[in-house]
Amino acid sequence: MAIIFGGVFLFANLISACVSPLRKTSKLEAPAFLLSALFQGLSLLLLNSALCNDNTLIAKLQEDAANLGNNGLAFSDSCSISTGANCTIAAMVFWLVAAITSRQGVVTEKLEEERSTATEPLIPGENL
Repeated sequence: MAIIFGGVFLFANLISACVSPLRKTSKLEAPAFLLSALFQGLSLLLLNSALCNDNTLIAKLQEDAANLGNNGLAFSDSCSISTGANCTIAAMVFWLVAAITSRQGVVTEKLEEERSTATEPLIPGENL
């Protein structure tokens, strides 16, 4: 869910930045990236679920493999954090960083608009 939601929003954000260089930052960027981090973190709940511990389907698969003469097929009895879970944790951190920097961009843009006192172009006679 995090890949779909975050990926779609990320690419929409990139495309909108390329289409209009004067675009205003969306206020929905930070919450969307934060939701992506949440969805990414929720995928780690699988490690403590019935799918991971005492799975009857895995036991049946091992039994069938042993009946066919393939005793080399073995699954561990418990789940642990491995490479995939470490990548999930890293992705969650990156989504959080994206949310924080996006929020900071919105705040900075708002401050720049408030401080802007320029009413004339920098070059005389230039039309905006």
